[in-house]
Amino acid sequence: MKQSRSAVGPVLVAVGLLLAACGSAAANPVPSSTQAQAVASKPATTVTSTAATAAAPKPSAVASQKPLKHVSLRLASPQLDASKANVAIAQTLGYFAQEGLDVEYGTVPQGVGEASQMLASGAIDYVNGGPDAVLAAEARGQDLGLVFFYDEIHASIFSAAAVLPDSPIKDYSDLKGKKVGVLSLDPGPTLLPKAIVREKGLDPESDISWIAIGAGAQAFTAIQRKQVDAVFFWDTAYASMENLGAKFRYLSPSSQVSSISYTGNFTKRTRLQNNRDEAVGLGRALAKGTVFFLANPELSVRILWQKYPETKPQGIDEATALKSQLHIIESRADKVQMQGKWGLYTQPQWDNYARLLNVDPAKINFGRIYTNDLVDEMNKFDAAAIQKQAKEMTAVPKT
Repeated sequence: MKQSRSAVGPVLVAVGLLLAACGSAAANPVPSSTQAQAVASKPATTVTSTAATAAAPKPSAVASQKPLKHVSLRLASPQLDASKANVAIAQTLGYFAQEGLDVEYGTVPQGVGEASQMLASGAIDYVNGGPDAVLAAEARGQDLGLVFFYDEIHASIFSAAAVLPDSPIKDYSDLKGKKVGVLSLDPGPTLLPKAIVREKGLDPESDISWIAIGAGAQAFTAIQRKQVDAVFFWDTAYASMENLGAKFRYLSPSSQVSSISYTGNFTKRTRLQNNRDEAVGLGRALAKGTVFFLANPELSVRILWQKYPETKPQGIDEATALKSQLHIIESRADKVQMQGKWGLYTQPQWDNYARLLNVDPAKINFGRIYTNDLVDEMNKFDAAAIQKQAKEMTAVPKT
């Protein structure tokens, strides 16, 4: 899909690579430089949802009598991995179709800044990503016209630095004067690591040398060869390296990242005002997909592989590939569990994130950047029935 540019681009790009740091280009247990280059060359990868299958619940009578409404949703990350199987589930099992929606799903290689820019320009309808760009703009008094309406990941996927088991580094104070490996030196992969290091009492700019080491096998090799003293990655990237045989000892996690509004779904404020039912349906279908995902992770991985074959690890047998993807899911699952209600934001989550970014929460007009107004409607579904469906389903439905 052709990318669109808008006047907000320069504002967003400066902080927009955080979620790009977190895709399965790094999470794939057998990363390929050729694959990575191919992903980076694409402005957005799209796949259109399928209709409900015979094994899935039938769409409502109202939805089935009308043509499905096409909407576009983008993940602010280079590629999909098993931690995002809920979308493939909602597509394959007809949860979107039940809401009258035909969801075109894809990725944005450069992350949440570029995805937000595309959203603001009208090139896409919805984004799944973090609030960094919005919070940074709000701190400057700038309204980007974007609003978050469905909280998906309610804890930071970055939480702690890691070292090899025999490393003399025992605490963050021991990192002073040391080299810490990160994906790249762009703002995204370093934003939260620097915030956490600052929280631990170090100056992230003067006390530490940040070294770009890539991810996956490349990063694993760098720390094995002692090219860096420690690494700072996100949950599924650590899991990916562990799939390759890495053994890590993790330093103490940040006290603030256990409850922040990390990743959610957002759109233009005007679109939400004019298409409320559409947003409710999108959120409800994603919630159903998450319920299924948590109830049957193995089948969820297989559904993802069928819908998006490129997410299946290559060069290893199926049992090993499945085990590796379940390990990735395990690293993320606790961060997507329901907090009272699916999609619900809490004010402390936003305050904590702002503080991590060194932004005073008092300077943020939170009332215009997130809402819980749709949450009750998005939760109007039978979660027990979805769990039962997940536990009883033994094979991926044919599409």
